[in-house]
Amino acid sequence: MSDSLIITRILKRRRKPLCIVFVGDEIGLECSMDLVLEFKLGRGVILTDELKNTILARQRIVDAKQRALAFATYKPRTEVQVRRKLQEIGFSPWEQDQAIQFLKEFKYLDDAEFARMFVGDFLLRKPSSASRIKMELRRRGISEVLAQEAIECHFPKDTTTELALKAAEKKLRSVKHKPFEKQKTALIGYLQRQGFSWEIIKNILSELLPKESSTDE
Repeated sequence: MSDSLIITRILKRRRKPLCIVFVGDEIGLECSMDLVLEFKLGRGVILTDELKNTILARQRIVDAKQRALAFATYKPRTEVQVRRKLQEIGFSPWEQDQAIQFLKEFKYLDDAEFARMFVGDFLLRKPSSASRIKMELRRRGISEVLAQEAIECHFPKDTTTELALKAAEKKLRSVKHKPFEKQKTALIGYLQRQGFSWEIIKNILSELLPKESSTDE
């Protein structure tokens, strides 16, 4: 066996959680300390191409898990968002699967919980219709089933008008200085963008702008 395949030393990088494995005077590979221990790498060990490729493949999984963890813990993410990020970086579908499984195992990724939290937070920031929020969930990769379950948790049937009224009152405060017709146009446009039906919008208009709206009909 050639001496060029024998590990001569292993150094730990200072700023990265990696070890540099030297073969002769050249760098044979870089991998985590866990892999160094798992594969019993050390001075005198023969680093065959097969062993090297196996370790490098395992290191790719380690890297995918670390990148996914950093992305998912910065703020709540969906599985689709994590997959998109890993794909952008260049990880294969199989490597993505391993990272996703890791996040789920340690409770860093849960689409159902994400959906429930998202609906609650969204309603606090911007009262909207169920259809608008469902669209936002679907855009983030939440499945139809999980999106519907989250919506049903926050939208008893009698709360839609209440939410529309809350949204309209908030919008009205910002346009109250405008003429009546512009207030009305602004309210209609805003409520439509939030996904409320025309029937609900008409009821809101008659409640918030009673005198003028009644004369218009």
